[in-house]
Amino acid sequence: MSEAVSILEVIKRGGYEASLITTYNATLPFYEEVLLRKLVSAGCRHNVVLMDRQQCAVSWGVKPLDLVRLDMPTRFCQLG
Repeated sequence: MSEAVSILEVIKRGGYEASLITTYNATLPFYEEVLLRKLVSAGCRHNVVLMDRQQCAVSWGVKPLDLVRLDMPTRFCQLG
């Protein structure tokens, strides 16, 4: 069985310039207030989140038709 990995510990180690997160849904205020702040403070300057169009609309409170359609499973990748 593989060991659990904490995304916050990986971010804290630093050494990355870019991150790409794909997900079905997310709480965008949590991303902006917690993850994005930690990424930027660790030197990760280029950060992208791709998420399900309808879930993104729910999180932002807009109509799904106003957003570009992207359907992807959850993944987190940092590039350095």
